[in-house]
Amino acid sequence: MKQMLVAIDFVKEFGFDVVIVGGSESYQVADLLKHNNIAVILGSQHELPSMEDDDIDQPFKTPAALQKAGVLFALNDTHTESRYRNLSFNAGTAVAYGLGKEEALQA
Repeated sequence: MKQMLVAIDFVKEFGFDVVIVGGSESYQVADLLKHNNIAVILGSQHELPSMEDDDIDQPFKTPAALQKAGVLFALNDTHTESRYRNLSFNAGTAVAYGLGKEEALQA
């Protein structure tokens, strides 16, 4: 999360357009991301949470949290063996955890 805060400071100081790739902890700073117009490309959803104290299903809930905060985001599948074949499965999982169907298809 420290890197995301550095990116937010970078945007404030220099005014660049920034996209965060990965962003597994982006739900924690979603309001700051929205305020600074920073987009997020989420990595693989089907993995364990990155933080020890997170809910076990936090990677599935992150897209809905970003959407609720108004952050522009995209789903991605970075798994080396399936490489993008599971994007529809990832979208379906995001729907099961609170993201709307249309928003999941757009992401």
